[in-house]
Amino acid sequence: MQKTLSDALNVIFGDAAILPDDTPPMPPVSQSDAEKLRRIAELYDLAQHALNDGELGLYQDYIDQIGDLVSG
Repeated sequence: MQKTLSDALNVIFGDAAILPDDTPPMPPVSQSDAEKLRRIAELYDLAQHALNDGELGLYQDYIDQIGDLVSG
């Protein structure tokens, strides 16, 4: 397992995975999108804890909330 996504892609695709220097930068993430991503990460962590504790109903609730945020 590689430490970074870039390292993992390089293992899979070799030099083809390296973006050329003239690749345009990614647009900035809006404040609302950043908040949404933080909430999704929080819900994901809660879901994983629920799953590890065998709380499958609670796990499903968290996953459903993530789905609502992603689709909404």
